[in-house]
Parts: sequence; C-alpha cells; structure tokens
Amino acid sequence: MSLKTIFTLFFMLILPTFNAWPDDGLSVSEIPVPAETTAGLDYLLTLVGAGSGSAFDTGRLDPVLAFIRSDVSKKSRYYMKNQPDMSSAFYQFDVRSDLRRILDVGYHPDIPSFILSPSSIRLSYWKSIDGREQALPRLSEKLSGLNQPILVKGVEHEEITPDQFTGTYYAYDVDRTLILTRHQGRNILISIAKQDKLSDVGKKGLVVGGDENWNYLYSNDKGLNKPGLGWVSSYMYGASSVIVFEELDSRRPLVRCSVFKWLRAGWSGINMVQNRHIYAGMERFGTTFRQVVEYPALPPSEEMAHVFQGIQRLTVDELRDKTHRYFSLLREKYGQDKSDAGKFITGLINDSAYLSQLTQAQMRSILELEYLKHIMGKTRIVNIGDLISLPSNKRVG
Repeated sequence: MSLKTIFTLFFMLILPTFNAWPDDGLSVSEIPVPAETTAGLDYLLTLVGAGSGSAFDTGRLDPVLAFIRSDVSKKSRYYMKNQPDMSSAFYQFDVRSDLRRILDVGYHPDIPSFILSPSSIRLSYWKSIDGREQALPRLSEKLSGLNQPILVKGVEHEEITPDQFTGTYYAYDVDRTLILTRHQGRNILISIAKQDKLSDVGKKGLVVGGDENWNYLYSNDKGLNKPGLGWVSSYMYGASSVIVFEELDSRRPLVRCSVFKWLRAGWSGINMVQNRHIYAGMERFGTTFRQVVEYPALPPSEEMAHVFQGIQRLTVDELRDKTHRYFSLLREKYGQDKSDAGKFITGLINDSAYLSQLTQAQMRSILELEYLKHIMGKTRIVNIGDLISLPSNKRVG
C-alpha cells in the first residue's frame, strides 16, 4: 500500500473530528427534508444551465415555500436525499432588511456580488448573462409592478476563501439562475446555482487571525495547507445550491433567507465532505451576510458602485502597482512574525513570479475587500484611501 493511500484512508477517518460541533448543550438530530420539498428543489435545479428554457411554473415552488415557512426545528439539522453522491444541508436565518436593499447591494451590476459574503467568497463575476457578455440588470428596479416572474440566467465565476481547517481554496464556474417573483403578496428572490465541470485543483491559502477579520491569503501552490498533506490534489467535484430570499412583512424590514446546498469535494475521487461541514459553512455565510446588510452606516449602493467602478477601470499596470504596495505593507506588518501568517507571507513575497501570475480579478478583489473593511470599521491591511479615490466627504483612516 502506497504512502498516499495510507494518508487518504487515515484522513478519511480523522478529518471529520477536526471540524467537530461545539457543545451547545443541545441534542441535535439530523433529518431529511420532506419528499415533496425535495421534488420542488429538483424542479428548481432544472432551471439552470444551457437549454433549461425560460418558463417558470410558480406553483412548483409551493412545497419549498411550505417547508421554509413551517416551524423548522432549531434542534434538528436538515439534509436532502435527492443527490446521494453528494453531502447536503439546509440552513435558515433572518435579516433585518427589505429585499430592495439586498438587491441594491448584492445584485447590482457595478457592485461585486461577493460583497455580501466576504468570509466565503474571494471573488465572483458574471462571465455571461442570458448567453451574452452584458451587465446584470438592476433587479431592485423591477420590484415595482412585478406582475410576472423575471428570470436572469448566466454563468458566474467564483473563487472561495480558504477553508478554516484545510486552508484550501478553489475556483470554478457555476450556471446560475435568478428568479424574482411574488407569491401571496410577498416579494421573493431565488438564486439557483450548479457547478459547471470540475473545479481547478485546490490551492493553499490561509485565514489570518479570526475569520471575522476577513483577512485571507492565497498562494498558487496546490495542496492542503496542513502538515503532511501538501501533496494532495483536491477538487470540488460538484456543488449545487438553492437560496430563497422571502420578504416576510411589507410593513417592516425582514427577509428570511433559506439555503439548500449540496457538495461533493475531496481527493482521489472520494467525497470528504460531511453534512455538518456544509452546515458550518452556511453558518459562516449567514453571519457575514447579516453583518453587511444590517450595517447601519453602509453607504448608498450608488456611492459604493462609484468606488467599485473606479477599481474596475484601473489598468493592469495600475493594479500591479497597488497590489505590490499592498504586499509591501503585509511584509511590514507580518514580515518578522514567526507565526503561520508570517511564514506564509514571506513565502509569497519571495516568490518573484507570484505577483505577475495574479489575474486582474484577483488584484481587484484585494482592493474591493479592503474598501468593504474600511466601510465596516474593520482592521485593514492598508489605508484604502491611499490606493483608490474615495468620495471626498468620507473620512479615511
């Protein structure tokens, strides 16, 4: 038996224990969602990808809405049985916002969509909309007079942040369909996504400090950022999700977000993901989503869009210059540090080819995230005002 085979079998047994649930004093059971709900989810998943058509049968949504509107037990964790080769989980949380605000910030043609999930997504951008290279429509403007469902279909590229245990991150394309509709007088947005093909090989990344700081590092080296596992060629083999945003009360800002997710990832063709790992990832997503959307000092969407448009207009040379300055500040902050972060940063800076290998999207995402951290009052690597032009009425420092 080869050394790699031994390691694979060993980590198949012990990997789940590293991501153990905290002892919350509750006896948590894991149960499947109802079969009729699964049938509704199966229908929604047929609405993504080439050749899926443009018709949407609102009635097929009823069993899904019935489940998410029910008294979902907080003492149970739910999963789906319709894709047996994948692990799955359901997660639900409420946001003190109306749907218009969520659409204005997270689904704006000039605001990167990862802004609502910076702890989960490194970067994301639409490669095509309805079969063409074009901007996402302003969905928030379509809420008034929403007499029939509006469907937007496209292909989106995503790169995720490093996993908190393995330090690995992945890049992949997803077919995504957005449905804006109204049901029983309530505004609803549905986001349906299905991974297109195998992801890029997993690469080593690092969460610097607490995950709540949104400080992440990314190398170009494949493998897991764990001792003895640098050789692992891991992949996301497949992923799907259905997210339903439902406006609960037109008289007060409150949106319920219900997430159904399926995932298969690992190495040597083996799915190393368990349902509870997905649930933990969705908790990570929900915490950050609420934090951003509910932040009282979040600027108007048009003000943020103006800043992001400025970043988008930067040339390759300008982006490389600003990224170089960013890494110089990283070296000043962590260069003498003997911690994992210090060693990781030293390795990146000593790699002469690293900066030249970063894509424009990856370099832009550094500036975009630093701007968001500036808005949110979080500890920043740089004074973002030194790198980009901010509205003159905003104090930077």
